[in-house]
Amino acid sequence: MPVQHIVWIKPNTATKTSTIDDILRQVKGLAHSIPGVLAVTTGKNSTDRAMGYTYGAIVTLKDYAALEFYLVHPEHQQVGSLMRQHCSVLAMDYEHDG
Repeated sequence: MPVQHIVWIKPNTATKTSTIDDILRQVKGLAHSIPGVLAVTTGKNSTDRAMGYTYGAIVTLKDYAALEFYLVHPEHQQVGSLMRQHCSVLAMDYEHDG
């Protein structure tokens, strides 16, 4: 069953929009380089209910085994490290029936 890996992103006050744009572009690129990733979407929040989190990413993976592979993959580790340097991050994973 597919798994959704959902990331809430709140840039630090000193983080430039261009930096966020670059990070989100790198996140989207993971769809083409990590096996088991079915889709990646990113976007800017449009609600006042997100407790200050202004961007999000949703990574759809084939299954939990693909998620485990994704989480330790060097390219994910690299973009995750960059993201955490410039942002506060929350993540959630859940299985769905598509």
